[in-house]
Amino acid sequence: MGRSPVILGPSDLCPAEGVLTTPVDETRERTVLLLGSLNVGKTTLFNRLCQKNLEVSNYPGTSVAIGRGTVSQFGAPIHLIDTPGIETIAPASEDERITRSLLLQEKPDVIALVCDGRNLQKSLLLACEIAEYGTRLVLDINVMDEAAQRGIEIDDRKLSALTGLPVTLTVATEGKGVDLFRKALPRARLPLLHVTYPGRMESAISLIGKLLPDTAPFTRAIGTALLSENHEVKRHIVTRFGAETGDQIDGIIKTLQTTFNRPTASVILESRMQAVDRILSEVLTVSPPKTLPFSDTMGRWMRQPLTGFPIAAMVVLGMYLFVGRWGAGTLVDLVQHRLFDLTIVPFIQGLLTGAPHWIGDALVGRFGLVSLGLSLSIGVVVPVLITFFFAFAVLEDSGYLPRLSVLFDQLLRRIGLTGKGVLPLSMGFSCVTMAILTTRILETKRERIISTLLLVLGIPCGPVFAVTLVVLAGLPIAASVTVFGVIAIQIAVIGFLANKILPGGCSDFILELPPIRLPKFRALVSKTAWRTWWFVKEALPFFLAATFTLYVLDSIGVLAFIDRAGKPILTGLLGLPPQSTEVVIMSFLRKDVAAGLLGQFFARGVFDGVQVVVSLLLIAFLTPCVNAIVVMFKELGWRIALSIMGFLISYALLVGAVVNFVCRLFNVTFSG
Repeated sequence: MGRSPVILGPSDLCPAEGVLTTPVDETRERTVLLLGSLNVGKTTLFNRLCQKNLEVSNYPGTSVAIGRGTVSQFGAPIHLIDTPGIETIAPASEDERITRSLLLQEKPDVIALVCDGRNLQKSLLLACEIAEYGTRLVLDINVMDEAAQRGIEIDDRKLSALTGLPVTLTVATEGKGVDLFRKALPRARLPLLHVTYPGRMESAISLIGKLLPDTAPFTRAIGTALLSENHEVKRHIVTRFGAETGDQIDGIIKTLQTTFNRPTASVILESRMQAVDRILSEVLTVSPPKTLPFSDTMGRWMRQPLTGFPIAAMVVLGMYLFVGRWGAGTLVDLVQHRLFDLTIVPFIQGLLTGAPHWIGDALVGRFGLVSLGLSLSIGVVVPVLITFFFAFAVLEDSGYLPRLSVLFDQLLRRIGLTGKGVLPLSMGFSCVTMAILTTRILETKRERIISTLLLVLGIPCGPVFAVTLVVLAGLPIAASVTVFGVIAIQIAVIGFLANKILPGGCSDFILELPPIRLPKFRALVSKTAWRTWWFVKEALPFFLAATFTLYVLDSIGVLAFIDRAGKPILTGLLGLPPQSTEVVIMSFLRKDVAAGLLGQFFARGVFDGVQVVVSLLLIAFLTPCVNAIVVMFKELGWRIALSIMGFLISYALLVGAVVNFVCRLFNVTFSG
């Protein structure tokens, strides 16, 4: 099988390579790429360094955005780039493609590899792969607090000596060691970590390198990627160097394959694991705790069906009481009713006494910018969103969502998804646009299509969910059960049908579970504040623009014309009053505005209970917001996106008609 992999020490290194002998200019401007496996705290570390409040999630795969920031060290700026979590540089998912592209296109001066103190083996395997790209490295071992709880001790000095790299230990959530990590960035070195593969494989890598002379210093990395049967790298090589070069490489790989009795990818992985294990034997000490912490026991309960489903039910109940009752009830009454209805609006009306009537109508009239636009966004949506974002942050930071993935894996497979589908579906209750982007963590395009269809079909985003709870608070519990029950049923039915119609099957489900932890209150408040500010910044202009649009359309008589044109469908088929036209128009512009407008109509007695339920379902099932539509077209292509849009409109009208018919047939009124 060839030689065992070895780790080269300083004496084995050619001085010409300048790893330890060349002085480092610590005052030079640098670009640093933060890399690391999923759920190791890269974004938290980035925030600590750059003082930026980006998305931080304890659930694997949620760092879908690219963070950029600057930190100063020794008087020189260091430009940091935060990347999605990866398991390998060879891209298998969209996140890994993004990270690989950043590595090749940004050409960073330094790669800061954030390692997992709880699973150093996996992080060092990634370090072996990165080392083949010939870029200077810094190793940071994070989450050392949780590693210590598991009896794990890491000798950072010896690890630094073996790899030739600066090594720091951090607890990013508490800021421990972050300053040392910052100071280590300018001292990055080319790694001494070098895996020697079996002799014939080394020869094959060398032959491939000779076919790709202008790819240095990445020839070794490209060679191992090709031998690992990375088809994307193969397509890139054929595109760049021609089919003849691709055929020559195929010949090298086939010849090499006859040498081994298993795939060459497994030989490469085995060689790297042996090299890593040799390092770990010298730097890692594990002393298991005498008793397992209660958090481990709770973590098992959360993912086992017998205990997991009752826990999930209690979580849902707690969310409903905290968000639906306290947020949508107490807080909304305090802000919207007492602040806007009883204070701000009357005050403005008093100021406008004697002013032209159109100014009063535009500000505090039926479709006034203050009485409707600000009252809905700030008075209704924001209070509920604050409670919802806080509760959702607790689920993220506690490590509960990954357990929910394991718990629901078998159920989700019935609708064509694996347990990973829990993340985008649950993220949809925060922001459908972000959730569609999060579908990148799913393994196949089939799964991404199914999850996107379910997201845009009925998962209400945070603002819509917030206003929906406020509207339903004025109706009996049966109305809430009907609305959310229909949404749940249609998700199951549509997912089941999509699973049967779309070709293909479910991918494998492999997920590393983070520990159950008590969320830090400061982090929860920070995340809630950032998400709320993001909503206000992004949505408030839409609220005001949509409100002013309604005012203009009402003033010139367009709403009256649309009311007459839509009467056969909205009034005849769905049993809604003429004012429902305004709700439908707003649904295409901004769903949360439409739901808030519906709430005002209901408060004035324009809609009865059945009409509110039908309208809420219509809002839920109609096309998503403009941002989500744009992302859907980008992620799935215009053909699939248009097909989904056409289906949504038809399906929304059908569901509304059926619910209206059944309620009227059985004399269900949803009245108090």
